[in-house]
Amino acid sequence: MLNDKMEPKHVYTVKLGELAEIPGSPYAYWASQSLRELFQKYPPLDRDVAGQKEASKIADVKVGLQTSDDLRFTRFWWEVDVDNIATSREETLVGKKWVPFENDVYLFYFYNPLTVVLNWKNDGKEIRIFDKAFIRCEQFYFLSGIGWSVGLQRSQLQKVYGIQRIPYRILPSGCIFGVAAQGIIPVNKDDQWWLLAVLTSKMSFLASRLIVTDKIPGTGPCANLPIAKLTDDEKNKLENLAKEAYSLLREHDTGNEPSTQFIMPWLLQVWRGFSQKWKPVTNHPLARDFRWSDFESAKELRGEGKKWNREVSIIAVANECVERELKLRKRLDEIQNAIDDEVYRIYGISEEDRRLIEEEISAAAVETEEENQYEVMPAEEHIKRMLSYFGLEVMKEDEDGIVPLRASSQKST
Repeated sequence: MLNDKMEPKHVYTVKLGELAEIPGSPYAYWASQSLRELFQKYPPLDRDVAGQKEASKIADVKVGLQTSDDLRFTRFWWEVDVDNIATSREETLVGKKWVPFENDVYLFYFYNPLTVVLNWKNDGKEIRIFDKAFIRCEQFYFLSGIGWSVGLQRSQLQKVYGIQRIPYRILPSGCIFGVAAQGIIPVNKDDQWWLLAVLTSKMSFLASRLIVTDKIPGTGPCANLPIAKLTDDEKNKLENLAKEAYSLLREHDTGNEPSTQFIMPWLLQVWRGFSQKWKPVTNHPLARDFRWSDFESAKELRGEGKKWNREVSIIAVANECVERELKLRKRLDEIQNAIDDEVYRIYGISEEDRRLIEEEISAAAVETEEENQYEVMPAEEHIKRMLSYFGLEVMKEDEDGIVPLRASSQKST
């Protein structure tokens, strides 16, 4: 006989036929009828992959290029001449060799720095004649959309369970996507941002876990995710939240030297005081459209209008870098919580079902101590990076003070 400690917390009653309401008929015994009905009520993300031809077409969910020899066909962007990086098929046909490659197995949410480039000269001629390569869905190459990492390692998968969101992010136009990070190309380009918000929600994470419980969803499970029809106001609200998260992360990346968006180290940005004139110094094609956003949160994180005494201690400036990153992580949490609330409302998720969702996804979460909730770069690392930067970069003086110049010795082909 069970004692009090051994009694089950919940008792679930479900018919076998009801399990079939979820694509693939997984053993999701704990899901309520209303949660299972979401897959019947709303069309799938990709009707063709989901096998529901009568549903409305929302997006194409695709597996991309598999080189089968990344060591041979890929490089980091700083290993090549940036003037030799293309963002269209036409450019590769007139001599440019490298193309940004979305194939990262990292936990990038909303924004991906895309540090890898792919040899696609002459429309991928060298890869096409490599008998081990698989070129899939190339009609979707170079189009903007959404990417997400599939081939995560166990430790990364545990982090996903802790974050309780699938790592979806913007796939900018001018890229090729692969097999480790696959692609979602909306039929209507304007749907890109609100779709990103829906896919990064906890409800989407739960829906994914209903289909596959032990891994990141591939194209099949992802294509079966139910997508509600939104009003214009709902789309605008979710779009603005996703754009804010993307902008905050992209602007923060301007202090990361390996980034395509790099301007100068975070410590130097803080010490000098923000200027709208700053632009990425990499000349990377994906940085040429960079613009500072107008979000109030972004202005606060940039420290607009704040000037530092030139005699301030370096540790004080480094500590300010840490504080700004902490504020960034907290604001991202607020954005994600706002997305969750809106998506729950749109899908008509009851408080009871929301509790079930939170309990189920929390059961797989990695416990994190409160004081370590936000992983940010320590002040010492900021100082080390700035010292390294000053040792490697060419510098000059102008009326605004010290301005970094990117070393122009990148000539690898």
